[in-house]
Amino acid sequence: MNMHSLPWRRSWLFVPGHEPRKIERALSSAADAVILDWEDAVLPQDKAKARSCTHEACASYSGNKSVLIRINSPRSESFAGDLRALRSIQPTGIMIPKCESPDDLKDMTASFPDQELWLVPLLETPRGVLRAEEIAGASNRVAGLAFGAHDFAATTGIHPSENELEFLMARSRIVTVARAYGLAALDSPAAALEDARAVQQSAAHAYRLGFTGKLAIHPTQLEAIHAAFAPSAEEAREAEDLLRQAESRQAGAFSWKGQMVDKAVLEKARAIMQRFQAAKASAPSGKN
Repeated sequence: MNMHSLPWRRSWLFVPGHEPRKIERALSSAADAVILDWEDAVLPQDKAKARSCTHEACASYSGNKSVLIRINSPRSESFAGDLRALRSIQPTGIMIPKCESPDDLKDMTASFPDQELWLVPLLETPRGVLRAEEIAGASNRVAGLAFGAHDFAATTGIHPSENELEFLMARSRIVTVARAYGLAALDSPAAALEDARAVQQSAAHAYRLGFTGKLAIHPTQLEAIHAAFAPSAEEAREAEDLLRQAESRQAGAFSWKGQMVDKAVLEKARAIMQRFQAAKASAPSGKN
């Protein structure tokens, strides 16, 4: 299972797993995927409630969103209880926080041998980022790699500036590995909630780096994320014109509008058209 077999998803919205009203709102939001959180957003005394609420939400949900669960770390006291609870829940996939090695995926693959679950390792420690390639290749169920910038900063001592240039190495490594293995690459959520411009800039930066989508922590972030990850109508027209030129010329390489066009340029144009069409298909009333 890899990115090429998955529909395109720009936004992945976290929601606390123990709050039914928020879960309902998230599932009816514009998010492409929803992640019910059993980890950071849930206090220890609410873990059992999160499992119960998630079970009810997944059993009653009849929509077409991808629904994932962020379980607790394989090294946490809550992990065994999470595994037991997951046996009666049918999510689309599991996000594994603080993933640091292929061993962190073993229990997930062994516990659900007949269930088609995506695995999305969340890389948020130095060890996890350094071992990204081993983790990506650990199972054919790995569908994507996600970056957790805030925990990464806490474990490395990084003090990020406004443009978060300090995370460039980690982000680039995750994108490179994900693309090498044909996986989705998900950027860390933006911290801003009320500053749409800051979210847009963060999402646009992730898009330029090669991420395929971005995590979100509030529905107010979705519009900015969708705008950043969807090619504009003008970009789509340029890509479509270029592909028409290539079809008519039947040449391995040719000059067009002052640039040399080869196979790599055409592949980029096709990717733009695929993203544009996917964005149109997922947008209510034709809007992003």
